[in-house]
Amino acid sequence: MAKVLALLPGAPGVHILRDPSDVARSNIAMMWTGNVYFGADTWLKTERDGQDHGHHAADRTLAMRYEDLVSDPEGVLTQICAHVDLDFDPVVLGYGATTTYDPPDPSLAQQ
Repeated sequence: MAKVLALLPGAPGVHILRDPSDVARSNIAMMWTGNVYFGADTWLKTERDGQDHGHHAADRTLAMRYEDLVSDPEGVLTQICAHVDLDFDPVVLGYGATTTYDPPDPSLAQQ
């Protein structure tokens, strides 16, 4: 995040928070880590980066919960677009053909 802040010192930020146990489970399911310890460690490192950005750019960082994003994508994405000074366009709700990942599943949040 320090590099991003140096390159874009006035840019708005969005910090998406997620339950660490869900992150660990997701990391294991995606085969990015082999166990809960390393899955949680990945979350901790990412969260530290996010907190660092928030600390240095608190006045322009919007904190959002992942669980809210997957349960109310239009509402949360509308807030994010407003925060980064963009008009909301429903196209952001689409999950295009440019990814091999499935869309986020709200039932997997808060397990």
